[in-house]
Amino acid sequence: MAFNLVFSNDPDHGLLVNDIKAFSALNEIGIKITHSVFCTLEDDGSPLSKHCNSKETSSLSDPEYVKFLLKMREDGNEIAFHGYSQISNSREDFLKGLEMYKDIFG
Repeated sequence: MAFNLVFSNDPDHGLLVNDIKAFSALNEIGIKITHSVFCTLEDDGSPLSKHCNSKETSSLSDPEYVKFLLKMREDGNEIAFHGYSQISNSREDFLKGLEMYKDIFG
């Protein structure tokens, strides 16, 4: 029986340096993934901003991360929108994030 197996990655605690190693290794053995992204990281003092912060999580605000993601997509991986940031955002920020995502990934 044939089946599809989907690997999906959450962006929390994902730094570019580690993502490059992990996802490149998976791609080398033919495993493609769905990788979700934040547009930016914010610090509003909430537990979410402490849980997932710019020292340990990459976002689309880093041009090198964007370059890596575009290469991942070119190599057959999927890049998914995870939200404007890691905190609870307003509808306006969420929509702003969708536009940022679309500007980069189409």
